[in-house]
Amino acid sequence: TVTFVFNDLMNVGTLVQPSTGLSPFISVKVDPDGDLSTPGDQVPVGGSYQFTINQSTLTTSLVFTPAGGFPSAGTGNPKRKIVVDVPTSVKDLSGNAVLNAGRRTFVPEVVVFAPVTLPSGGEQFTNQSNTDTLRTGAEWGGGRLVAGIGGGSGRLGDLVISDNQSRSFQTSAVPSELRVRFLRNVRGADQARLMFANNALNILYKVPANATALEIPIRTFLLDTLKETINFFRSNPGANPALAQLSFELEGIDTIVCRSTVPGSALNGTRAAVFPDFVLTLVGFNPVSTVNPLDTNWGGSVPYVTGTFGGGLDNGLGLSTTAGALLNNLDPRLFLTNLPLGAAIPDPVITDGVLEFSFVELRSNSSLTVRGDNPFRLFSRGLLSMADTAVLDARGSGVAGHPSESPIGQYGAVGGPGAGRGGQGADRPDNTGSTLLNLANCTVANCPGGGTGTVQLPIVNAGLLNVGAVTDGRAGQGVGGAAGFGGVTDLGDGTGGSRWPLSFPTNAAQVDYQNLDVIAADCTSQQLGAAGAGGAFATDGGAGVTVSGSATGVLGSNNAPANTAGGAFSELGLEPAATPGVRRALTPSLGFLRGGSGGGGGGSGLFGTHTTGAIGGVSCVAVGTTIDRYRSHSGAGGGGGGGAVQIVAGRIASIDGRIDVTGGDGGDVLSTNVLYGQHATPGGGGSGGAILVQSKTVDLAPIQNRLIVVGGSGGTGPFASAGGLGGTGLVRIEDNTGLDRPTAAVSVAPTGPNNSIDWLSVGNWNVSGTGPDAHSGAQSCWIRATGNFFNLTFESDTVGTPGWDMDVILDFGAGEVTTSYRNSTIFAGQSPQQFWGSLIDDGTLVPPQVSAPIIVRFQGAKAVAALSDPCNVDVNDVNSVAQNSLTPWVQHPDEFNSNQLAIKPDMIRFQVVFDRAHPDFGFVRGVTNLAVRVVPD
Repeated sequence: TVTFVFNDLMNVGTLVQPSTGLSPFISVKVDPDGDLSTPGDQVPVGGSYQFTINQSTLTTSLVFTPAGGFPSAGTGNPKRKIVVDVPTSVKDLSGNAVLNAGRRTFVPEVVVFAPVTLPSGGEQFTNQSNTDTLRTGAEWGGGRLVAGIGGGSGRLGDLVISDNQSRSFQTSAVPSELRVRFLRNVRGADQARLMFANNALNILYKVPANATALEIPIRTFLLDTLKETINFFRSNPGANPALAQLSFELEGIDTIVCRSTVPGSALNGTRAAVFPDFVLTLVGFNPVSTVNPLDTNWGGSVPYVTGTFGGGLDNGLGLSTTAGALLNNLDPRLFLTNLPLGAAIPDPVITDGVLEFSFVELRSNSSLTVRGDNPFRLFSRGLLSMADTAVLDARGSGVAGHPSESPIGQYGAVGGPGAGRGGQGADRPDNTGSTLLNLANCTVANCPGGGTGTVQLPIVNAGLLNVGAVTDGRAGQGVGGAAGFGGVTDLGDGTGGSRWPLSFPTNAAQVDYQNLDVIAADCTSQQLGAAGAGGAFATDGGAGVTVSGSATGVLGSNNAPANTAGGAFSELGLEPAATPGVRRALTPSLGFLRGGSGGGGGGSGLFGTHTTGAIGGVSCVAVGTTIDRYRSHSGAGGGGGGGAVQIVAGRIASIDGRIDVTGGDGGDVLSTNVLYGQHATPGGGGSGGAILVQSKTVDLAPIQNRLIVVGGSGGTGPFASAGGLGGTGLVRIEDNTGLDRPTAAVSVAPTGPNNSIDWLSVGNWNVSGTGPDAHSGAQSCWIRATGNFFNLTFESDTVGTPGWDMDVILDFGAGEVTTSYRNSTIFAGQSPQQFWGSLIDDGTLVPPQVSAPIIVRFQGAKAVAALSDPCNVDVNDVNSVAQNSLTPWVQHPDEFNSNQLAIKPDMIRFQVVFDRAHPDFGFVRGVTNLAVRVVPD
């Protein structure tokens, strides 16, 4: 012990915190090399303080008792020292600082320790006293460690989302983004200022007049073209339709060059003032140089900037390729790699949606949002826990209101991870070369609503140039999007609404039932395009329903088309609900873990088109009647399908929170827009997605809306028109406790007959031999030797005596054989470790490199106090573990002897990971007798 005697009545709060037994200011540390001029290697000595006050002698005593005593001074030279520091922060009751503050040092006893093994006698796996149950899914007990059913490798360490914290993941690479901002319309003199993409002669002219500022983000995954972007910009009232027709695809864009004929134009990697009212913003753009060169071969000395689009992963979504950034703020020392101690641990790049953690916890009010092209597959090697207020959000996106005067149909919404996108709404028809474009002026005779003189009509009240327009709503993508369901695309896709009428007028004189019908009341068309239908999955998508203000026109044709049939779940070939197979089981290896289908987009219509006929009956369409007001309308887009989520826990999946893969809502008509923009037919809803939960024990909270696979709502349109409702998704739960469907159905939304049998199935969790599903593993608690030592020296391999070893239990068909993992010749003169190697699939293996069937890794740290629970140590708690003493996981404990470690470990833990996918794994029956040889010092 160390006893402090103060010749005064002290302010006890400056000596010790009674609730913890720790001192706020006084410190007791070990200096490992005895050199007090280099305090960076000093390590706190754990222990507790107790005080006594003597009122008669007016003194205060304080006693520090180290946990387990002081460590040995060591067998080397110089000896370790104990450094006791009493700072001036220690004060008496009057606030006076201690007079003789400062450091005192002493050398403790030298104790010589005999070599030992960790754990003592080797780990025989006969009981679970050394099992870190939070991070273990393998079978630990019975005298051997045996591969578990699954749970993944745990190679990314722990994922803990704290209270009230939000995180996001992308399951695929995020493309680069080109964002163009039009500050005002280009003057005629500015047409010489051009932008070149990929150095090709694809030129973006900007010539419309008097439009408001508009910023348009263009992402490669939206399949936009520059032509479509310009058309979208042109949809603003007052825009000039005489624009260049372009078809340059942004997909795969690698480089971009911006030039300007304006002397002194600012050109750089993020903003390029190509001309005064054109600003180009490049996201993910890497300029070749910060100095803008001059291009003397292009119209004189013209400044330009060139560079590349990096694309890649979005740093804001947790997965980063930026140097020094961590995967979702995780500690890279927890990653399982093939790297030696001291090597820089690279940021993991995850582009397939598969995340393998050792332990997963989503705490109260936390959220995890997931988007991307691939299904989201979340593995926990041991326990996965979601608090009751935690949310995993993999919903499909919805679309908002759409103004029907826009030339381009509303884009369908993006689906959740691994799901189908909603279908784009119909475009307004192209009237290139038609007399429907010739309504720029009217006279008293043909001005709608009367008037005098010559009136300039808004361009949207006539036809428009819209080369390449598609006048039917597009179907949504089927289940699984571009990847399909089991590799087959377009299954269950929400049908797009058709145009109505089926034949649009191509000139102002075409007024008949085949092209246009009107009502007698005012000789205007009431024809609306068909609403988009809902996407299907476990159930059919709902039909799109169109309702017009008037049922028929004067020629007897319907003003509303027939209902648009919803997506058909029968296309997916799902097994009968009572006998679910690989499709209803969402088997990932067969391509059946896929998100839902997208809803269809709404069709184009002619509502509000007016003729010159006399009001009343067929006079509206009498011979000689022409169209004097032409209104065509684009459609709203469909909602995206709900995403696909797989939850795997090697031991327990405790789900009290919500996993939400609801389909996205279809687009609505934008009723607040101008009159002629209020007739977009709505889009259909995306179907619900897919949820697969697998664990030895699946513990579902018996509360509604825990696993949500509801379809998205259809959009709302004019006169009670509605897009189709998205179908319900699929839920599959597999465990080994006998969980039945009636019990699970309580937690699933929506609810259905016979305990939701149409979309919910349960079954036993069985071994899979492919991909991440093939991995399982175990982690030990922290293991320490006994005695007053300071650190451990880890034995290196010598001939016939490995520094660490274990026994492998093999069976080649003639019965079990137990042999040394590192010191036998059972494989034609090689040990199992030599024969199989020690690599883990950390995402960096290059053929012929392969993962071993058994992978063992070790980690060290320095304890500063007695460990009350070695299986529950917070490695970030400086009162338990010395700061910066946690090492990365290594292949051999003798790496901890490295001089790269300023603080040497005095405790270790190990991991054993099994890979059933290895062709030799069938020989492995387990491991036992794992021991590490150490010399305490």
